Amino acid sequence: MRLVALALAALFTAFTSQAQTPPAGASEGKSSIREQQRQKMRAARQKAVETCKSAQADKLRECMRHEMCAQAKYPIRCEARAKQRAERRKAPKPSG
Repeated sequence: MRLVALALAALFTAFTSQAQTPPAGASEGKSSIREQQRQKMRAARQKAVETCKSAQADKLRECMRHEMCAQAKYPIRCEARAKQRAERRKAPKPSG
């Protein structure tokens, strides 16, 4: 009986340890994609900064938003979301 219990424990341990380890190279692919996305965003932001460097302080945020959205995959969606965020910022906060 102890032998059967020991064999089952060994199988269970082997199964659970194998189920938790990711396949080789899986995390490397994700990190390289993330790094590529970061570099794209950095380049887009740098371009927006160069374009908006002459904007006045009160128009700088709007200029940056417009330039970043112009470079986005879906510019119309980006503009809509940015406007919604701006409206939420302006809305009075609930007191309570």
